[in-house]
Amino acid sequence: PFKNILNDMYAKDLSRKVKIAKRQRAMNGFFISSQAPYGYKKDPNNHNKLIIDYEAAHVVKYIFDMALQKMGTASICNRLMKEGIRTPGEYKALNGDTRFNRFLRQIEGKEKGVWRTVTVNKILKDIVYIGDMENRKYEVENYKTKKRVRVLIEEHIIVKTHIKLLLQEMI
Repeated sequence: PFKNILNDMYAKDLSRKVKIAKRQRAMNGFFISSQAPYGYKKDPNNHNKLIIDYEAAHVVKYIFDMALQKMGTASICNRLMKEGIRTPGEYKALNGDTRFNRFLRQIEGKEKGVWRTVTVNKILKDIVYIGDMENRKYEVENYKTKKRVRVLIEEHIIVKTHIKLLLQEMI
């Protein structure tokens, strides 16, 4: 029992230290998530940095252009599907991201992916496209349960030193 108590104290201390280290890296402007936002990819030389994925960036820019023309998200989705533009999930699956393999089966079965308004809204509202790095959206509640909980928006870590993707570089 005494050994179990010591092990538990060690795990709790280690969890606290990892949390502090991640928070510090986020405050320094590093990208600490496992998956890059659509339109970006992780730099192969430095996984804490995002670089522009020009193939997907054109689609993101196109979505922003349509939104600026006062098109609603449903209309944007319909146009993207009509033009045969792959969804972010399909795109990531075709580029080797194994977490999206379910979309490969759709593609092989000749089913078209469906653009959803939720996806387009997420792209339009994500501040990463204007050059801000936003981290700490979720946090592990307890080191024992490993349950992730949403962090209040006021407590997100936002650093304004990120590359400006589509709206600056590609205009």
